Amino acid sequence: MLARLSFKSLFILFAATAFFATACDNSTSSEEEEIEPEGFVIKQGTTNLVTQFGGTLTGSLTIGTQDSPELVVVYLDENETEFVPHVDEHGMEIAITSGQSLVNVTYGTATDETGYPFTLTPTGTGTVTFTVNLLHEGATEFVSQSVTLTIN
Repeated sequence: MLARLSFKSLFILFAATAFFATACDNSTSSEEEEIEPEGFVIKQGTTNLVTQFGGTLTGSLTIGTQDSPELVVVYLDENETEFVPHVDEHGMEIAITSGQSLVNVTYGTATDETGYPFTLTPTGTGTVTFTVNLLHEGATEFVSQSVTLTIN
């Protein structure tokens, strides 16, 4: 009886440990482990406009009041290689922190091949700051440094 109780207790402990170990797992499948973003790139076509990697933000965004650029966000891994987190589990958000009344953000359809598209449509002139956030099943997984958008 003691041996069976110990086996049963061990089984319950193992099952509980396995559940908690996988409950917060960010894996995109049982066979591959998710790549964690270490940075991001805002692109227009093939041109990198803004890049954050290793704690450094480079580039800038400046648009005219009549412009509505179509931009795309991709992320950078620890080797600064571009990748797109699986869009069936992830989402991207442009979180405007100042100048909210100066620009509207609309999102396109993200794909695993092309990234997370968005369009900036100015409603005035001035300076806007925002962060690029990666969401994993609704929870924030990555928040960028502040990006500045100048609208002329």
